Amino acid sequence: MQVLYKHIYLVIILTLLVSCVKKKEFTQDKVEYKSALRINSQYDEIDPIIYDDNLYVLAVYNINSKTYSEVLKSQIRDNDTYDIVIFDQIYNGMIPTSTPSIYYNKLTKIREYYFSARECEECDSDLFYTFEIDDIFATPIPLDVELNSDFDELQPRISDDGKKLIFVSSNNSIGGKDLFYTVKNSNGYWESPKNFGYKINTPLDEESPIFGRNNNFYFSSNGVSKKNNFDIYKVGYDFNRNNIESITRLPEVINTNYNEKSYNQYEDFVYYSSDRFGNYDIIQDYRCMNALLSLEFEAEYSDLENTRVIIKNEDGVEIINESISNKYLEYELLQNNMYEIEIKNDCFKDFNFKKVLNIPCNDIKNLVYNYKINIPTNRLEYTFEEVNIPFFVTGYYYPNTTRNLNELKLLFKQNRFSSDSTNYVEEPSEKYEKYALEIDKAFNSIKDLVQNKFSSYENGCFSNNEFIKINIIGFSDPRVIAKGMKYFGSSISDNSVDLNISNGDNFNNMQLSKLRAYHTANEIKHILSNLPNYEKYKNQIIWNISGQTEKNNNIKNFDLSRRVMIKIENIPYENN
Repeated sequence: MQVLYKHIYLVIILTLLVSCVKKKEFTQDKVEYKSALRINSQYDEIDPIIYDDNLYVLAVYNINSKTYSEVLKSQIRDNDTYDIVIFDQIYNGMIPTSTPSIYYNKLTKIREYYFSARECEECDSDLFYTFEIDDIFATPIPLDVELNSDFDELQPRISDDGKKLIFVSSNNSIGGKDLFYTVKNSNGYWESPKNFGYKINTPLDEESPIFGRNNNFYFSSNGVSKKNNFDIYKVGYDFNRNNIESITRLPEVINTNYNEKSYNQYEDFVYYSSDRFGNYDIIQDYRCMNALLSLEFEAEYSDLENTRVIIKNEDGVEIINESISNKYLEYELLQNNMYEIEIKNDCFKDFNFKKVLNIPCNDIKNLVYNYKINIPTNRLEYTFEEVNIPFFVTGYYYPNTTRNLNELKLLFKQNRFSSDSTNYVEEPSEKYEKYALEIDKAFNSIKDLVQNKFSSYENGCFSNNEFIKINIIGFSDPRVIAKGMKYFGSSISDNSVDLNISNGDNFNNMQLSKLRAYHTANEIKHILSNLPNYEKYKNQIIWNISGQTEKNNNIKNFDLSRRVMIKIENIPYENN
């Protein structure tokens, strides 16, 4: 139609209708709805749009080969549509071609309505504007002359800030119906419309624009799919720069091989129109896609037996509480929800994995959260060989603990090493006192390790069919002990160490190595004997004691070759 006047944006010239909104009989025949919502019927329900808690749809009837249309308004309640009435107050006798897009102007306290309609059956569709005060509607007027043409203009959609308008038109289109937009200037007038261009518009039809959140809007197009059916797309658009940041087709749960249009978000749901059931119905789906929590555990399977996964929802209610039997677990969660993830292991009181997971809503893709979790092991894997200090005083075979060092000093005061056959033992200097502190720490760590393992026996975290194996290898440096050197200690006969030596016997490096391993084992036994449950579990310990000399004659620091290697591990009974 030809517009003969330009829209004056002054409400004082608008004539107010005297009739108020009244409920009317719902005209559609009642049938068994193919989609769950009450507003659906045997006819077509298209162009849904939501404002506040109300759903507006354009109902199109084909009766006796003649097409009728009217706008229906319903209240969304309990995930359904109720109180369905005809909403014709804004159309003033015109034929509606779209539902209204509604904007509440906070400055004027006026609710504005933007819609498209035909003034007669043969007329083209134009864009109109009206407003409401106290349930009374002003007479609608066409939007600015530059927005309407002799072609169809349809489905105007106003942004939340009231400054942007997207609509559909065949005027100066790339092909078929295209999407156009306009922005309101500082004087309150709409600027000349602009075509969104080839990135959005195609030679076929684009329609059903709906503003979303955060500068997003949705639309439908039949110019992309091979079957030329309408699919819904999400556009990230920067209106300040007139820049398309992203275009994404919504997933298959929304888009099918049929036609989908007019995508609306409301609370946890989306509402859109689809002909997947034959005629067009309003479809209600969850707004957010799914979320997947993927847990990968790095641990021995035996250590997983005492591990639990606990998942609580935002109300603190446990929705998952189960023992782990697999290193890879997956849990389906809901987007737009908060969860607390906790992983516990009763055998490791100090271990506690906690994570608060705030999952946002994403209507395009499923979200996956991957976590790798290192569970402590019940395997005994203690190795002592990396302390960068001598473990023994030169020529001596008792480990250089504080207690043994004091006893050695006492022996020197008693001139026990004055003989030519025993002077191979070094008189300890002050540096050995510092060494002794480090060696004390090493033995204490062994005590703590074994104590924890005894506790594991107690609480069932460690099978009684598994043994603690303590491997001890004593070393001496490769320099040969001078001939005539005598062993001055107590006689020892221990076949487990292959050590048989008596006081006064000639002494060599191999015997010194074995003596160091032997007395280190005794030191550990002495420390462990103070544990409260040692007597109960001492038979679970297997000792493997041996000695050897360093083979590298190029050793630069012979002090460090006076060492011992301690390795603690647990082994099953059959490996005993």
